Amino acid sequence: MEIPGPSEAVEVQLRSRIAELEDALSATEARLREVDHRARNDLQLVWSILLMQTRRLPEGPARKALRRAADRVAALAAALKHLPHPADPSRLDAQALLRELVGEIAAGAGRPDVRLQLDLDPVRVTPAQAAPLGLIVEELVHNALGHAFPERGGQIEISLQETDGGAALTISDDGVGADLATCRSGFGIGLVELLCKQLRAELALAPGAPGGLRAAVRIPGAS
Repeated sequence: MEIPGPSEAVEVQLRSRIAELEDALSATEARLREVDHRARNDLQLVWSILLMQTRRLPEGPARKALRRAADRVAALAAALKHLPHPADPSRLDAQALLRELVGEIAAGAGRPDVRLQLDLDPVRVTPAQAAPLGLIVEELVHNALGHAFPERGGQIEISLQETDGGAALTISDDGVGADLATCRSGFGIGLVELLCKQLRAELALAPGAPGGLRAAVRIPGAS
């Protein structure tokens, strides 16, 4: 029987070690996929429960608040759905995430007289940025749908642009406008400001042109 030389023995050990690492990586990816699947199922269950509870309530503030909670859970589920594959875990496609999220908002808004216009660069964000970004868009678009057009239709523009080392999100409408101090005292904008802190982002509210409201969020280190 031929006895392998030192170099051959090292090569055999190296191949064995590589095979072990590949097996370990495959097992880790399988566990991550299972965790991702369970998390999405859990969010879907929470969303379903919230909707069931909403239907049991009469029209009023409580029903509206519960429905908004369900909408926020749906936004989180959308962000989780777009998390990258473990083989490329560093970035995800924010353009695809926001396109899906805005489409779902438009489908459930019941406002065919309001047009949602998208202008999205292929910006890539980190997984940690995805959920806050999705919730910010969900909150600002719903805020515009709920308050900007009480007696007429109009347009809401959602823009995501690449900047030096980051991204700029802008959501503007041509509605009736709003008092900026009143906006900042509301729960919705308060939630947006909290989410912006998570992103280390800056939120700026300003009157739109020629009317309405413009919300701009500058996100560092997103691209």
